Amino acid sequence: ARVAIQIVVEFRSRNSYVHSCTNMAGLFVCVLMSTFLLSRSSALEKPAVDVVPLKLFVSTEGNDEWSGLLPRPNPAGSDGPVATVQQAALLSKKYTSVAVTVVIESGTYPLTSTLSLDQSYRRSPEAPLTFSGCAGNGTAARRPDPATFPVLTGSMSITNHTRLNDGNYIMYVPASHRGMNITQVFVNGQREPCARKPNAGYLYWKSPLQPCASSLSELDPQTRDRVDWRAVAGQLPCPDIDRYGFVFDAGDISSAWTNVDEAWINVFAAWDATWHHIKSIDFDKHTVMFKEPSNYAIGMFEAPSGRRYFVENVLE
Repeated sequence: ARVAIQIVVEFRSRNSYVHSCTNMAGLFVCVLMSTFLLSRSSALEKPAVDVVPLKLFVSTEGNDEWSGLLPRPNPAGSDGPVATVQQAALLSKKYTSVAVTVVIESGTYPLTSTLSLDQSYRRSPEAPLTFSGCAGNGTAARRPDPATFPVLTGSMSITNHTRLNDGNYIMYVPASHRGMNITQVFVNGQREPCARKPNAGYLYWKSPLQPCASSLSELDPQTRDRVDWRAVAGQLPCPDIDRYGFVFDAGDISSAWTNVDEAWINVFAAWDATWHHIKSIDFDKHTVMFKEPSNYAIGMFEAPSGRRYFVENVLE
């Protein structure tokens, strides 16, 4: 997802099973695009504020050992902009009595650790900290061309790939990043779909792991307490186990898949969509179990639209 006010931030992953982009390989980007302002308590005495605001510059030509006070490296190569937004933020703490604008030059800035602006960056209303995109000339632009936006990204470059006979590619994640929750691939800035079954449309689960009850009285007390508020028109009270898997039709999930531990299932229950890693598959009983539970029990909604699912990142 891109947040484009003055800086573009790219989030390239999804959190466990809920469809919301929040981090990439554990890197959470905590950036405010407009004025970053943490007001002091009104009981605190307001400090004197310098009249002239100060600018700190971030550039792909920068060096985090430099002052950040120059938009370009000086002829001697001894000073100039810094290379990272985090370093510019740290330098801003030296200038708490003056309004500071961090001007970020267009370009791509890889994030190798969490970018965090916490309470230690608290400032007065008279001396705010602002992060601004740059039009490419060292000056913050009010309406820059989107192509010149700086990009902060927690993604990593993958160059190790193999082309298959059908024209598709297999990309190999570096050993240092294996086990991380990497679920999206961008090629030359364009998001590419992962292998998907079916290629278009949906599969439909056959039945819940256990039948839903026709009334709450049929359920055990623990399950009854959990689903009581959901027992309304169009929904059935269901055992909690039904949040962890379903029964599939033979052939929809294949025993020939060699990377089931890396695959995930997208389940659609009416208006709700959840995303799950596969914990186990029983091909005799045709059941699949999730590592993460769904928001709603499979079978709670009887409409056909509530039976849809598809599988991603499987190699056949």
